[in-house]
Amino acid sequence: MKNEANSNSSISDAEARTWHAKLFPEEYDFVYDSSADAQDRRRGVNPMSAEYIEKANARRAELGFGPYEICRQDLATFDWVADKLRKGKAEELQAILDRRASEDMA
Repeated sequence: MKNEANSNSSISDAEARTWHAKLFPEEYDFVYDSSADAQDRRRGVNPMSAEYIEKANARRAELGFGPYEICRQDLATFDWVADKLRKGKAEELQAILDRRASEDMA
């Protein structure tokens, strides 16, 4: 199933998802949830550490997005990534990832 954002583009949904997962990993954390974590998420409680949540939300804010909400699917970040890729700006996305990796090592 194609996302509407890239239905008329030359990038694949899989390519956009790969970039999206790298840039917004907090949106995929549920995949690694234990049963207790999954139960917390269903109740609206983010099972991730406060430090992780703060870091993820700061990175989202740097790109112009609000805090991640665990009980709401928001396609804005995926659409943003897909749009960057359609416009040939993969190098810009890679620069964001490189900067984050440098920050993580500091």
